[in-house]
Order: sequence, then C-alpha cells, then structure tokens
Amino acid sequence: MSVKDYTTIIDEGDVATYSGLGELLKQDIRKKAEIETAQAPQVYKVAVQDGVDDLCEAMDAFKETEQETIVSPLTWKQYVSNNKEAVDKSLSDLGVLIGSAAENAKTAVTEQAEKVFELTEKAVKSLSEAAGYFHKAREALKEKDRGVKDSMKRIQEIMVDLNELSQKEMPDEAKDAFAKMQKESMEMLEHFQSLYDAAHKPTGKMVPGKVAEMFDVASTSLSNVRDDLKVCYCMKKAAVREQASSVFGFIAKTASKITGKAKDYMKALRTAKDKVYSKGKDISDKLQHLKPVLVIGVTDSRDMQMSKYLVNANLTGPPPDSLAQTMVKAMMKDGLGKKEILDNLTRLGKIIKDAASDKKTLEMIDGKDTGR
Repeated sequence: MSVKDYTTIIDEGDVATYSGLGELLKQDIRKKAEIETAQAPQVYKVAVQDGVDDLCEAMDAFKETEQETIVSPLTWKQYVSNNKEAVDKSLSDLGVLIGSAAENAKTAVTEQAEKVFELTEKAVKSLSEAAGYFHKAREALKEKDRGVKDSMKRIQEIMVDLNELSQKEMPDEAKDAFAKMQKESMEMLEHFQSLYDAAHKPTGKMVPGKVAEMFDVASTSLSNVRDDLKVCYCMKKAAVREQASSVFGFIAKTASKITGKAKDYMKALRTAKDKVYSKGKDISDKLQHLKPVLVIGVTDSRDMQMSKYLVNANLTGPPPDSLAQTMVKAMMKDGLGKKEILDNLTRLGKIIKDAASDKKTLEMIDGKDTGR
C-alpha cells in the first residue's frame, strides 16, 4: 500500500478499518524486508529480520497503550510519512544489490562487501529508529492520558476548595454563584468524559482520526479551564488570608462564568462528536452541526485557535473574552468605575501573586506561560 492509502485509512477510516492498521503495516514491513534481502547471506537476513521484529513489537506495544488510553492516529500518520518512508528507502537501496530482483547478488556480496554491509547497517538503523519512535510515542501517549486525568482531578479539587468557606463569611450571592459553578463544572466534566470515552474506545462508524482531533481540542480547553480556575483558587486563598470577604462574591461570579462557558463548549463538542464524526456524513451536514462549537463562546481565544482546523472555513467575528476581560466586564456590570476596577485589579494581582504557591501559576498570571 502507498503512503496515500495508509493516510486515507488514518484520516477517514472507521473503527474497524483503523483497528487493522497496525497489522497492515507489520505485514507491509515484513514483506518488504523479505523481498529486499531475498538473496542475502543468512547473517544479513537475520540482522534485518531482528530489526523488523523489534519494530513490530514496538507497534504492538503502542497499539496496546492506545487500547488502554486514547486513540492516537497522528502517531501512525507521522510514522507513515516519516519513519516508514525512511525504512522503505533503506531496504530498497539494499535490495538493489541483494534483493529478489537483484542480478548477480552473489557477486555483489563478495565484490561489494563493504557496500552491502553499509546498506545493511543503514537498514537496521532505520528500523531501530522507527521502533524508538513508537517507544517514545507510547510514553508520550501515557503522559497525555495522565495529563487529561490530572486536569479533571484538579478541577474537582478546586471546586471543593472554593466551596469550603464559612457560611458566615460567604454572602448570599457568592453561595448562589458557587453552587452554580459546582453544578456547571460537574456537567462540563460529564460532557468531557463522554468525549474521553469516544477517544478511548470509538465504536461503530466513528472515524478515530476525527475523534482524536476533537478530543485534542477538548483536552486543551479543559487544561485552560483548569488554569483559569487556579487563578480563582488563588484569589479565594488570598481573600481568606486578607479577611477580604467582600471579594468572595466577585470570585464566585468569575468562577461561575468560566465553568458556564466551558460547560456550553464541551456540550457543543459532545453534540458535534455524535453528529459529525461518523463515516458517510455529508460535509454540509457536518458543518451544520459543527458551527455551534465555533460560535458558542469558549474559555478564551486559545480555544478558538485550536478549533480552526476542525473545519475548512474562515472564522469571523471577535475572539471570545479572555479571563481578564471577563473579570473587567463583570466589575463594569456591577457598576464599578474605571478607577475602582483598576484598584481592584492591582490589589487582586498583588494578593494572587502573594498567594500563588508554585512557579507555573506565577508564570500563568504574568502571561509567561507560553504553553497556554
């Protein structure tokens, strides 16, 4: 099969087609190695075959991790485009001298021994690098899965922490807002869990390549929500320490806005997942169901950038509000003047920094966290 054929399976194949991808690639490399070493001395055949076995074992191990965590079509796509191409070329170069179609292979082995050895060495090296690629990809996939689960856990911890305030200290508006935040956070996590389940074990006519794209968008959004809620956590921590109970209402409303937008976004993604990523859907039907995801208002402009590749369309209109813009608008809505808003932001900025306990949070608040 050609690179294009494999890429089509990865990008467009349904669950059944995608699940057989690893076996197809293993068959391909085994057949290729057999043909290109057909007339080689046994020592060369064994060296190449050992490399092929290592690569196939690495593929199997990665596939097992996919089944335990989440699908990763991009890993296979990059292998096909990069490592497989290099492996095929190195074997083909060797095959010119000692392959099934090579003429005077025995002569080549004796008179061009150094060249045959060099090309065998290159073939073995390319196989080893391809196996190493899958080993690294496997660890990266495990880390990605851990990161997603850690984000979910951290959001749940922050939800609990924000609600742990004395009833005497908490104004009624804060109680209502925190209750709303907790409800919407749980709904958001429920929607995300549905997306995780689809990426973990896609079923039926789902296209794993597309499900994985959507899951990457959702998981990036989730980590953004987690980081934004960290700011609210730092605000609350500072407010308790400074005995600034008057700030609780503002913190509660800010947290509620974050989780409300995130819940709507995850819900739209979940709906789009069900409507969009089944094989055979007409493109106009896909766009119809995906549009709400792009206009519903996400956590901030980072998510809009991540969403762009979901559809081949130009996005118009202003980007969604950042956390800082949300805070300013909330204070303006409460009737605060410019000076009061500036004073509040300055004060909050100071106490947030004082309360922050880890470097990553400080970098996030200072806008230095380039991974966001």
